[in-house]
Amino acid sequence: MFLTLLMSTAHATVGADIELRVLGYEPVDQKVYLLESGGERERLLFRSPESPDWVWAQSWSGLDDAVFYERLVSLQARLEPLAEADLSGLAVTEIHTAQVPCPQVPEGWGCQAWSMQVHLSLGSRQTQWTQVSKGRSGVVGGWSLPTGELLVMYRHLGLMYEGGYFVDRAALLK
Repeated sequence: MFLTLLMSTAHATVGADIELRVLGYEPVDQKVYLLESGGERERLLFRSPESPDWVWAQSWSGLDDAVFYERLVSLQARLEPLAEADLSGLAVTEIHTAQVPCPQVPEGWGCQAWSMQVHLSLGSRQTQWTQVSKGRSGVVGGWSLPTGELLVMYRHLGLMYEGGYFVDRAALLK
């Protein structure tokens, strides 16, 4: 009897859904707050009128879970809820711009992903950002800000080498 051993290399990735939840609007600093869940732990994001993009609340990183949630409850008590926006007429344009190597994947795997630009517009308000995606995507929801801007949540599938988890992105339409 012959025993043959086959050696193979297993390539595994650890993908997880990255979900954003709208927490509300702080009128004093005019900041919009989101909570990102997925990955190792929840993280707080905010965007103020002077910031061009979403910012991680660095002072919250590394907090003990109990302290994090205690501060989160305190923050939520100060926030005003955002009204859901009417997104009828929202135009979503996805442009697949190029195939690029998958980030954070060993070169020998031959993984290719699409670099995709997504442009959202509603009337005269618009935004755009670039992301890597499988291409299956869509709008999750929208909220009106007291400033007249719209917050739009956009969901796409994770990187091409992953097994189908989703990633939420938030954009402001100005």
